[in-house]
Amino acid sequence: MSVCRLNRSAIAGLLSRFKRQNGAKIASQKLQIVTARSIVLEENVVSKQIIICADDFAQNEDISEGILSLAEMRRINAIGCLVNTSSWDDFHTDLIAIRSNSFIGLHLNFTFGQPLSSAWRKREGEEFYTLLKLLKKLYFRQISFDTIADEIKAQIDVFSHKMHIYPDFIDGHQHVQQLPLIRTALFDVHTRKMGHLHSTLVTDSNIDYSETFFRSTSNGFGDLISIISFPKSQALSILGGHKFKKLLIEEQIPTNASFSGIYNFKNAKNYQKYFQKFLGQTKNGGIIMCHPGIISNDLTDPLYKFRHHELNYFKSDEFLSDIADGDYALSLVNRY
Repeated sequence: MSVCRLNRSAIAGLLSRFKRQNGAKIASQKLQIVTARSIVLEENVVSKQIIICADDFAQNEDISEGILSLAEMRRINAIGCLVNTSSWDDFHTDLIAIRSNSFIGLHLNFTFGQPLSSAWRKREGEEFYTLLKLLKKLYFRQISFDTIADEIKAQIDVFSHKMHIYPDFIDGHQHVQQLPLIRTALFDVHTRKMGHLHSTLVTDSNIDYSETFFRSTSNGFGDLISIISFPKSQALSILGGHKFKKLLIEEQIPTNASFSGIYNFKNAKNYQKYFQKFLGQTKNGGIIMCHPGIISNDLTDPLYKFRHHELNYFKSDEFLSDIADGDYALSLVNRY
């Protein structure tokens, strides 16, 4: 089921299933399921409802401010949040004003900054590994399942207790959500926390619940022959993208219908041309990933030279024209 295709009957079915498995009283009092509605940028009939997801919120101040400005303008409709940074403490409250119009999700992180869990710090150290070192340790099973699960739980808990919602979606910084061990631990933690689903938070009246979706990076066989995103799409497919989507389908966890947004950041000055191609690749219920931010001198951010090009495009009239020309709409959540 595509995350953007929920309707009243689907919601009723989900609620009924939850009641059967967890008791009618808990379901009626504690469960709130997010429905999808569309906002039409022009007064026309739309053919595709899409999600434009800005990654890396709270990585630093410049990224956070840029993303917030786009959300306030309703140029994006999903925000992936890093919760293990000082900027998260500074900026998470700014999301409250826009959470009715945006999917607010956890940008699961194992490669930037410091871990939140005592288990990770004790067994793996005070700093996360680089992506290359993380890959080596995961593929050679040099990190325990429990250590990974504890860190995932810690990040979900921090998000939930600061935002008073369970994440609308979960994806990963540098796409770590799809990697071996991490994906298995993520399914396990999520299953224990949500829905059909036993949750340690389900009795917490301060936490609202939606039907969480996981972001998939897989478009099937098309990834292997993609030219615009070569060689990143091929690498993502090999490094768990195809396997992750297969597991999402098997576990009946909602996910995006398509994924796009990959390009060579060194060509960010031409972002409009790339985005037009992303739109052409995007199905109804699909996600376009982006990395906007204001001009920055943060040398810890490998994309600091490029983010403002994306930001400027999303703020432009050209963006609105590109959306209108293709009869697209941004699918927004409606909390009730």
